[in-house]
Amino acid sequence: MRIGAGIYTYRHWPEVRVAIDALVAQTRRPDAIVVLDHASGDGSADELRAAYPDLEIVEAPDNRGQAAGENRVRRLLVERGFDAVYTAPDDLELAPDGMERLAARLEEDPAVGAVGPLIAHPHDRERIFYAGGYVRRHNWSLHFRDSPPLVSDWEDRPPHAVDFLQAGGMLMRSEVARQVGDMSEQFWYWAEDVDYALRIGRSGWRVECVPGAVGWQEFGEPQPYIKVRNHLMLIARNAPKRFVARELARQVFWLGRDAARSPFGSRRDLRPRLRGIVDFCFGKVGPPPASLSRERSSIWRP
Repeated sequence: MRIGAGIYTYRHWPEVRVAIDALVAQTRRPDAIVVLDHASGDGSADELRAAYPDLEIVEAPDNRGQAAGENRVRRLLVERGFDAVYTAPDDLELAPDGMERLAARLEEDPAVGAVGPLIAHPHDRERIFYAGGYVRRHNWSLHFRDSPPLVSDWEDRPPHAVDFLQAGGMLMRSEVARQVGDMSEQFWYWAEDVDYALRIGRSGWRVECVPGAVGWQEFGEPQPYIKVRNHLMLIARNAPKRFVARELARQVFWLGRDAARSPFGSRRDLRPRLRGIVDFCFGKVGPPPASLSRERSSIWRP
């Protein structure tokens, strides 16, 4: 199996070196490694070329969001005829034997279309963030598998099927990529990988987490606007229609409840959450409105 790998980065120099160096040091090194600078415009591409003269550095002409960056890398690799392609964001450090273990699973079972590693926290490297996730079909909420909580607890555990993986860090067959196509860039970021994995599953392929492969990555909470709007988009694209109306009603109820008396002592999320509902209803997609671009989430959870 010939593997092409790519990392997409945006204004993350020099921190991106951790992700690149981890990929270069794999016990099963990819047959080609490409780094896409996603229109950083800050000299990052020149720094990358100087630091990694043996790697291919590609500059994107514009930045249309995280999903677009990943699509660009994946398309480039698929077009070059690799059997499988691996794409990763600029903050994902893959354990030295990660690629070897992921590739072995694809080679072992032809029904598996995509695999991903166990993801752990970079500042608490033994504590996992998640081992793939599931969609609770009764209400279309997302469940991230995070138990057992320690990396060592997963030692020698076999791969397990999941509904979704983080797309960044996923090794997938090129045949699957050609069949399923690009991930939707309408999400801009967050939930686009869930939507993509569900499409892979509907195409007849199995998606699995391989606990023997470990990656470390920092995760943050998405903006409340993005979280509300994109969750509604995810349901509209994948669930029976009745779930869209039910989720809209739930979001409006929570908004009214928190406006009257926030259970978390903060109302700063109200405006972006309302805007997320309104923009979903009017079909507005892509990046958050400029007026909300600096909003940060409080501890509110749906």
